[in-house]
Amino acid sequence: MIDSIEEAKELLKEAHEYDVLTESNIDDTITELADGNCDVYNYDLWKWAGEDSGKWAEEALDEFGWDGCGKELTKVFMMGQYLANSEKLREAWEELEEELKDEN
Repeated sequence: MIDSIEEAKELLKEAHEYDVLTESNIDDTITELADGNCDVYNYDLWKWAGEDSGKWAEEALDEFGWDGCGKELTKVFMMGQYLANSEKLREAWEELEEELKDEN
């Protein structure tokens, strides 16, 4: 789980070191990073769900539906984490993009 915008910016900076991030490839990078930073252990997913993920579980159900989440509550939480990670990464990209423009 990506815990902050700053952590998301660091992940994007690391990705930028390997492949120059641009508007044309940022969606793929965000998708990969968002998915790769979801908790894989049920304990961690349930812990996250108990802390503050109600909004994200609802978002996951709205976006993917019960069937799209595999008809499993744990997968709803994982899809919610994916959406939360994606949002943080998008916000981080907006900030990072400005920083990269300023450097050039």
